Amino acid sequence: MAIQPVGPLPASTYWRRRALLLVGVVILLLVAVKACSNGPTTKDALSGPSATPKPSVAASVQSSPAPSASPTPAPLQTCRDSVLQVTAESDAASYPSGAAPRFTLTVRNIGSVACRRALGPGAVELRVFSGEDRIWSSDDCNEAKDQGVQTLKAGAAQAMTVQWSGKRTKPGCQTGDTAQPGTYRVSARIGDLVRQGSVFRVTG
Repeated sequence: MAIQPVGPLPASTYWRRRALLLVGVVILLLVAVKACSNGPTTKDALSGPSATPKPSVAASVQSSPAPSASPTPAPLQTCRDSVLQVTAESDAASYPSGAAPRFTLTVRNIGSVACRRALGPGAVELRVFSGEDRIWSSDDCNEAKDQGVQTLKAGAAQAMTVQWSGKRTKPGCQTGDTAQPGTYRVSARIGDLVRQGSVFRVTG
């Protein structure tokens, strides 16, 4: 590159052009440097207002938990014979011949939890004996076969009353003579559970 200007014009003209060009280049460099020094750094740009995340205008929807279903309670168990207290009592200690004694059968749950047991006429029987002689049974003339399942809470009792005509009977409702004077005993049966009851007398 020639340092001395070459051309048909005077040398001073070429020197002025070079000076103006150089000044222009310097000005452009200064402008560029200033622009870079005044511009936001990457950190400033990120922390500036424009980088602040805008809050979402969408409403937040909170789903309510579905109500849980109540657990189904376990079915009650059948009352075992060991938790049943059974009594059979006559309404008097003695009766004249031909009277109709009344017997009360009471079943109590002596267990610690509630249970269920058949206590209907098809599951319960009262009998009257004189010694080993079977005199009467509530099943002899009873055609009802309802099992009558009952719920017995812990400590609760169920009572029922049955009347005896005072005469001998046999299955099929065969009725015999009036019970003779003597000593008798009532007993109760609930399923296979048998309990002896009170003793009473029939007088002449």
